[in-house]
Amino acid sequence: MANALLGRGQNSVYLNESTLSKARSLGGINSGEVMTSSGAITKTAYLTLVVALGALIPSFMEISPNLLFTLSGVCGLAAVIMVLVMVFKVDAAKYIAFPYAICEGLAISALVFACNSLVPGVATEALFATLALLGGVTVAYKTGLIKVNETFKTVFTVMSFAFLGLLVINLVTMFFFKDLGNTLFALSNASWIAIGITLFMLIYGSFCLVLDLQMIENGEAEQLNKDFEWYCAVSLLITVVFIYVQMLRLLVQIYLRASDN
Repeated sequence: MANALLGRGQNSVYLNESTLSKARSLGGINSGEVMTSSGAITKTAYLTLVVALGALIPSFMEISPNLLFTLSGVCGLAAVIMVLVMVFKVDAAKYIAFPYAICEGLAISALVFACNSLVPGVATEALFATLALLGGVTVAYKTGLIKVNETFKTVFTVMSFAFLGLLVINLVTMFFFKDLGNTLFALSNASWIAIGITLFMLIYGSFCLVLDLQMIENGEAEQLNKDFEWYCAVSLLITVVFIYVQMLRLLVQIYLRASDN
């Protein structure tokens, strides 16, 4: 769970605004090429395919579970480092995008393997559920049902602090209270508390998705440099993967809870 939590922690209302300020320094209409929403979405689609490929690579190779989980952890850490580089250096996104997508795919491969071991076929179900959620939130935003106003920003800020609190709890229990950490955040934990945490994560991810869509719209409206499409694509990819991971966890928890009753 740590990789999933760390991966999504980089997006916020304020970061979007500061990132747009950095993106303006790349040049825009004067550089001859400007970003478009369709360009950012297309790049996101390409990166998503790379993530899927990375997640499937271990299934075509004879890798022991221990090696797979080690590889996942190393790639997860590498992905986090690349995101941090991108946050502070926006123009690095076009160089980081594909290596990040490969590492992200390998990072979630162990989770996909573990979930399919507990509930065969659940990874595919989570994919369709994720697509449904992404489509629903996007339509709600585009039609104005969801608006990024002051209330939205306030709620998101509160949720971000709660998110960081869960991150700290997860890291502390993982390093200092391993038994508690393995119980509270274990994939096999289907308690109502665990399900509630996963639902919170899905809602938080949906808020991040709205902010990503707004950032893309703002970038296009301001006619920012086309290279900013890569930053938007990576940011959106992080959100998509985060939502998929949480959806995967939720379905496993639901199936396990149903089997216990």
